[in-house]
Amino acid sequence: MYLDKLLPPAWKELEREGFQSAEKAREDDFIIAGCLNFRNSIEKAKWGSPAHEMRVFWIVIENQQQQKIGTFLFELSHSHVQFNIPAPPKLTIFHGINKMEIIKEILSLKENS
Repeated sequence: MYLDKLLPPAWKELEREGFQSAEKAREDDFIIAGCLNFRNSIEKAKWGSPAHEMRVFWIVIENQQQQKIGTFLFELSHSHVQFNIPAPPKLTIFHGINKMEIIKEILSLKENS
């Protein structure tokens, strides 16, 4: 519910400006807040504790000419112990667009923090 209130206004503004996700959702995808696809996310227990887990979603962005221009990395803190968001979300911009380089960047960011 939190993300369904937080993200759609910002996502709609990006779309109004001509930007969109480069990847189209599949029928079996689980999408939250209209833009975060669980298939394009990573969560690792060693990034936190059960009370403060971290999941990182990525969205490759394309412009009006359908050129991939970069990736949003969206970090979501959450708890597996109680209904809680232990830290505010964090958005990072990454210039890479290839899945393997995106995953490598996420792992590098999280394991060096």
